[in-house]
Amino acid sequence: VSTSTTCDDGNACTGPLDHCDSSGECHGAPIGGCCTTNAACNDQNPCTDDTCDLGTHTCANSTKTCTPSDLCHQASCAPDDGSCVEAPIECDAGATCSADTGQCVTGCPCLALLPDGWQPDELSGGGDAGVCSDGSTASGGSYYGTDTSTNIQLTLSESHNGDCMGTDSYSCSVTGHPSLSLTLEQYRICQDALLN
Repeated sequence: VSTSTTCDDGNACTGPLDHCDSSGECHGAPIGGCCTTNAACNDQNPCTDDTCDLGTHTCANSTKTCTPSDLCHQASCAPDDGSCVEAPIECDAGATCSADTGQCVTGCPCLALLPDGWQPDELSGGGDAGVCSDGSTASGGSYYGTDTSTNIQLTLSESHNGDCMGTDSYSCSVTGHPSLSLTLEQYRICQDALLN
């Protein structure tokens, strides 16, 4: 068989002309950068999605997209194994991240979630207390202010040594929005809005 005889080896990634060898088998020279499977496009980077376009037989190695669980976290790809990991957005002292905007805010972040003209014409709630095994007091409570014309409620919650480990925590929430963690300074600002 003449080695000058052209043929087709059925492989889109050889060529441009395939030829018969002396044993009658058809072969072609590999075409650089050509692919027929996704595996052929593996760039050994766990943080890329490697695909082969079977129409053009070219590789695409697109950066893997990681989506955070909420606006107050950032997500990225771990270069060791390609998994998505997230970390909270860090705010300066005295500020917290708003779950609605992803921005760091000072003062009481729940106030920005209240509609214009909101007035708490109905107040309720209170505290509770218990004793930890070391004899210290665990106390906390939730306080509610409701604008009865809109039924939108501002809730403030505080816990002092509530887990018997000396941990104080503060939070606020507005009807229809998730609870937000507060610093003590922010909690006091929220209290002023609720009680004054």
